[in-house]
Amino acid sequence: MVACPYGVRYFNWREPSWPDTYLDYLNPTVPVRPAGVVEKCTFCVHRIMRLKRDISSGNVPPAIAKVVKNNMSLDEKVSKAVDTLMRRLIMKSDEVERADPEDLWIDFDFRELNYLPSCVRSCTGRALIFGDLDDPESLASRMAKSKRAFRLFEELGTNPKVIYLQEGR
Repeated sequence: MVACPYGVRYFNWREPSWPDTYLDYLNPTVPVRPAGVVEKCTFCVHRIMRLKRDISSGNVPPAIAKVVKNNMSLDEKVSKAVDTLMRRLIMKSDEVERADPEDLWIDFDFRELNYLPSCVRSCTGRALIFGDLDDPESLASRMAKSKRAFRLFEELGTNPKVIYLQEGR
C-alpha cells in the first residue's frame, strides 16, 4: 500500500467471509473490519479493555491487586498493571538463576496472560515488551530510552509506536 512507509499493511479487497462451521469460533471481542480498511496491529486493544473492566470490578489476579492503589486513576492502574505483568513475565530477575524450573512460576496466575497482547504472550524468547511509553518508570519506557533503541523509518516523522533494540554489544 502506498500510504504505508513500512510496506507491511495490506488492504481488505473483499468482504470477509467464513464457512458456517467457523462462525462459532470467531472472537466476539475483536471487531471484524469491512472491505476497504487497512489492516494494522491494534496491540490487542480488546485485552486492555478487558483489563480496564476487570480492574473496575475488582476481579483481577493477586499480582495486579497488589499494585493498583485506590488513589490512582483507571488509566494509571492499567499502566501499572501492564508493567507489573511484563516484569513478572520476562524479568523474574534473580529467581531465574536460583529457582528450580518447577518453582519458578509457582505464584504465576496464568489469567495474567489474558491481559497482554497475543504477540507478547506467544513469544517464547520473551523478546517482546508492551507497556506505557508515557510512564517514565515503566519497563517499556525505560527500554525505549536505551541507546540500543530505534524505530523503523523514524526520519519520515511517522512517530511509530513500535521500538526495536539493536543487538547488545
